[in-house]
Amino acid sequence: MNTVQKGKKYPACWLTGGLHDPRVAYWEPSKFVATLRDANPDNEYPFCMKLDLSAGKSALVLFYDMNSCIQHIPRFALFYCLCNPHILT
Repeated sequence: MNTVQKGKKYPACWLTGGLHDPRVAYWEPSKFVATLRDANPDNEYPFCMKLDLSAGKSALVLFYDMNSCIQHIPRFALFYCLCNPHILT
């Protein structure tokens, strides 16, 4: 957040966070998005954030249990749609 410059154009950002993430506190993505928006109020690209209150960064669990994998399909679908805008058209 210390390297964000006022008036500099930044690309669109999709930041995610999890309430139970042991490595990154849940408020860090919020602070970063707020910093970007404050430094670039006229930026043409969006700065978006999704805070998952029931998850953290334990992605390896997905591959051990099929039920766990099925629960995360909507999250992955949203991510892929936002990364590839051609999917939505």
